Amino acid sequence: MASVVGDVFDKILIFTADYGQTWQVADDVSNHNWRVAYHPANPDIVWAGDKRSTDGGRSYTRLPFPSALDEAGLQVLSYCIAAPDTIYAVARGSGRILRSDDTGDTWALYATAPGSVAPFDPIITFASDPADCDVVYALDEEGDLARYDGAAWESLGVLDHVAAPADYFHYVRAVQVDPGTPRSSTPASSAAACRR
Repeated sequence: MASVVGDVFDKILIFTADYGQTWQVADDVSNHNWRVAYHPANPDIVWAGDKRSTDGGRSYTRLPFPSALDEAGLQVLSYCIAAPDTIYAVARGSGRILRSDDTGDTWALYATAPGSVAPFDPIITFASDPADCDVVYALDEEGDLARYDGAAWESLGVLDHVAAPADYFHYVRAVQVDPGTPRSSTPASSAAACRR
């Protein structure tokens, strides 16, 4: 198992080969490391934060992001279930969404979110569609859920169904797409509210 341990902004990567009986530090460089994910078809590949392991989570190296697209806070956040070599990294500061179709060897700018991907806290709101690898979800300018289909963004109106006090700003906090029926329904999401 690969995991992270630490504080919100200061987490390191750890690994166990004996179902959690003993743990070893796999990478002691602290990072946000919001998500750790094994490649579903190749368990030697693990993505965590801005790094990749090719030995099942025992050690990590930083992904080779192009210098023009590299920035602090860039994190691998999702892979496409239909083609798990396709992964997405998102930059909290700029909202740039980078895409790799070869597990992270090469990268290109795929889109820029129309709004902040993390309006009031450091955790990014983002998901990729499990069946259509060209579809991703992030936030629009109002903090509502938006879908990008490879050409244009469309706001989905999730916040129309949430009531928040007048002195609060509300936004979509998380999103997950049902892999069984990815295009037949609106993704499951949760909203949060923060005082203005």
